Amino acid sequence: MARSVVLLRGINVGRAKRIGMGPLREALTARGYTDVATHLQSGNVVLTTDLVEDELAADVHACIQADFGHDVAVAVRSAAEVAAVVDSGPVALPDGADLDPARYLVTFLPAVPDPAAVSAVPVAGPGEGAWALRGRDLHLWLPDGVLDTPVGSWRWDRLLGAPGTGRNWTTVTRVAELAGRPGGEVGGTPEVPPPGRRGRLSGSGPSPAPRDDDERDPRGPRHGEPGVAVRRTPGRPTGVDVAAGPGLRAPRVRAQLRRHLTAELGDDLSAEDAELVDRVVLAFDEMASNALRHGGADVTARVAPHRRSWLVEVCDSAPVRPPTPAIGRDPSKGGLGLYLIAEMSTAHGWHTHGAAKSVWALLPR
Repeated sequence: MARSVVLLRGINVGRAKRIGMGPLREALTARGYTDVATHLQSGNVVLTTDLVEDELAADVHACIQADFGHDVAVAVRSAAEVAAVVDSGPVALPDGADLDPARYLVTFLPAVPDPAAVSAVPVAGPGEGAWALRGRDLHLWLPDGVLDTPVGSWRWDRLLGAPGTGRNWTTVTRVAELAGRPGGEVGGTPEVPPPGRRGRLSGSGPSPAPRDDDERDPRGPRHGEPGVAVRRTPGRPTGVDVAAGPGLRAPRVRAQLRRHLTAELGDDLSAEDAELVDRVVLAFDEMASNALRHGGADVTARVAPHRRSWLVEVCDSAPVRPPTPAIGRDPSKGGLGLYLIAEMSTAHGWHTHGAAKSVWALLPR
């Protein structure tokens, strides 16, 4: 019996292929697997079994088809293989570049690609990101995100001759850690119903962001040099304001936000706190990207503690354009950031105020 990692491709990114992690754990346990654990809603499963890789992939595929009615591609790695990925480090990261774990992707392929196909893949040029292949694991460095970094939009399934399933560096390291633990749900992420049933990011109507009595409401974009400004309220944890324009998603701004959150949570950062920082920065980046893409150049944001959560709110100047998730789109074509926000948050929504629109999400602490 050995610990194995099972990675599902393309689930919970649209109205199709919705699979709750609780029911999935129950189905796999009923099938005879032990110590079944999951992380997030993207299909990261760790379990104990005596099946070899091909048998395990085929059996999990059959289980999902029988119990949930979905045809889902399954990638399998041993716990040792995933640990080796983490131990080797982000091999595609250029020398001198800072690692943003939300922008570093590892795609797990079903087999080692044909060397001829690999040799035909072009070298990424300046500003295009970077890629590296280690065995059957494709590493992608995406400094401007999946949508805005050229290598993120390359058709890797065609280039390498096989589809894979990708996870960012935060998820990879968390799954590697999880592989040594007993079963259950890890990471504090709630079960997420189909878009539109909870929260209001599906265009179903305005839903104002929650506020404490002494919290101010941002009334539209404020111009200024992109950056993070710490906002302190006596007797309360500190929040930050982020302003403004196209520079909102610059690496410097993300790094400043990460430093502030890390300092706010304390010097002795636990693994759970480090993951929380990653989730908040990732939510900020996805929401800011969407606002800049669809809401114009004048964008501001704020990140603030709210009871037992962190509130991420992004404000743009397009009140007539409600946030609308992509329905039924191939995950490789992007446009699924709102589903990611729904996956990470306990509540989310949007509302208008005058000539501005705010989109918000609450991430559990």
